[in-house]
Amino acid sequence: MKAVRETLLLLLVALVPAALAVAFHPALADRDRVGLEPHAVRLVEARAWKSPVVWVDARSREEFARDTIPLAVNLPPDDFEAGLGAVLAAWIPGARVVVFCGSLACDSSKDTAHRLREAGLEDVYHLHGGWEAWLEARGP
Repeated sequence: MKAVRETLLLLLVALVPAALAVAFHPALADRDRVGLEPHAVRLVEARAWKSPVVWVDARSREEFARDTIPLAVNLPPDDFEAGLGAVLAAWIPGARVVVFCGSLACDSSKDTAHRLREAGLEDVYHLHGGWEAWLEARGP
């Protein structure tokens, strides 16, 4: 019986540090990003950021007028040049920019985010799942 207790104690002493190492190891910090494209962000991650976020709606003006993320700026891809000023006016140094479109299948957010990076903005991401992810998180 004593040998069993000693074995269990040794096992516990070995497993606790191992579990802590797995939970907090810096190399595993991006494990929530598995399966994401470069410059993509999940809604839960963007909401957890401490820095301000500028939300950019890459859907049509009609869709934007119906409903959008609070304080989002509309920047439809076919009207990029005209809408860029509104994005720059909403942007503040240190802010991250998250561009979203209608759904996971929509590429407008990726294209618009790329164009914003080309225009000189840093920390520009596209929302994985787009507007549908926002609606799902918002609930009924």
